[in-house]
Amino acid sequence: MAYADEVQRYYPRARRARDVAREQLDRLRELDARLDRTLLATSLCRDEVSHAVLPLQERLLGPFVLGGLAGVPFCGVTGMTAYAHHVPDAGAAMIVYGAHVGMSEQGVLGKLSRDGKVAETNCCGALLQAFGRFRAARASHTPHEPALHERDCEQGLLERMLAGRIDDALDHAEPVWAATEVAYHLIHDRIVSLLHAVMPEFKCALIVTLGMVVVNTSPDRDNVVDVRDQDVIRP
Repeated sequence: MAYADEVQRYYPRARRARDVAREQLDRLRELDARLDRTLLATSLCRDEVSHAVLPLQERLLGPFVLGGLAGVPFCGVTGMTAYAHHVPDAGAAMIVYGAHVGMSEQGVLGKLSRDGKVAETNCCGALLQAFGRFRAARASHTPHEPALHERDCEQGLLERMLAGRIDDALDHAEPVWAATEVAYHLIHDRIVSLLHAVMPEFKCALIVTLGMVVVNTSPDRDNVVDVRDQDVIRP
């Protein structure tokens, strides 16, 4: 089957999201974290298909939303500080973050069948739009200089953050996969940087992080997750 074969080809370590969620709850219990005193934060794309991937919010508090378009934590220092201040006393923090990409029934990476839509749509749309602009600029031998417009500031910031990182993806044999990898590492680096910047603001005993690439699928299939980074921090 095209779908299953292509998921395996691009993400051989990917597993069902529900299984990863169950493992993460067990991980919290093993760390002696009370689920009813653990505040979940997410840095995932604004896309509606992103936030139901790991149903951790059914057992944890939250989520506190750190991420914007493509999953980048546009919350900044102010948002991460607010999250730190909201974690329950004697509780724990859990931060789930990462990039996402669609996979169509025909095995096309970057495309997704959505509920109520006949035509497939791009996923991640913001990332692919940014990638397309960089590719068009290269084709025209004109540098892409992302603009910051008040009515579209996150997209402009995303493109500015990608500048200097995206060049290799433009030349890659699998450009959508490569662009998603770039997005993941951008998100990971910024989460680590923000945590480092505001660590003294966390008064809890435990911070648990989970970085992943999410493969969004058609509505009648399970989403799958490729776990990349996990950490346990005791502030």
